[in-house]
Amino acid sequence: MRLPVVVAVVDSGAHLKALRRMDGAVIASIDIATRRAVTAALFQARSEVVGEYCRPGGPAFALELTNGGLAPFGGGIPLKRPAAKSSEHSAYRAGRRTGR
Repeated sequence: MRLPVVVAVVDSGAHLKALRRMDGAVIASIDIATRRAVTAALFQARSEVVGEYCRPGGPAFALELTNGGLAPFGGGIPLKRPAAKSSEHSAYRAGRRTGR
């Protein structure tokens, strides 16, 4: 499927660091992509996982209304730096892969 997209990258404080919009991507996708990235950064979880808490009957119904508005649906992925070589052992024990 060839679908023009917008990619937003935020830092650990949820501040926008990079944004790229493919030609033809819907303008509204800028806000959606940014909110997905912010949601993933604030909760250190995929945005769809946050969505499980926000749904009616969930433990945090209407959570998406906080923090200026979240995007609690698929697409937001928390990115992490690979662990430094000096901490490979502890990163491995935590279940993360290093060196990628």
